[in-house]
Amino acid sequence: MKKANHYCRMLSLVILLLSMPLWAVSQTITVKGVVKDLSGEGMPGVNVSQVGTTNGTITDLSGNYQIIVPSNATIKFTFVGYTEQTVSVGGPDKP
Repeated sequence: MKKANHYCRMLSLVILLLSMPLWAVSQTITVKGVVKDLSGEGMPGVNVSQVGTTNGTITDLSGNYQIIVPSNATIKFTFVGYTEQTVSVGGPDKP
């Protein structure tokens, strides 16, 4: 009986440890958008990055971007000759 209880505890621990990466994945979101200039034209080549990390991308020819970040991240937009902009991401638990 003791042996069966020990195996049950070990199995529960293994299942718990294997499910932890799923929790990490569920806390990320995909942010999509378009970067436009004052005249409303899409801006190609704008650097879009998560503040404090090396996670980033650049906008396509129409100014579109897509980046996967944690739901509490801040995104930074930089482009030569323009003022840097930062935006806080509103995840599922933020209004």
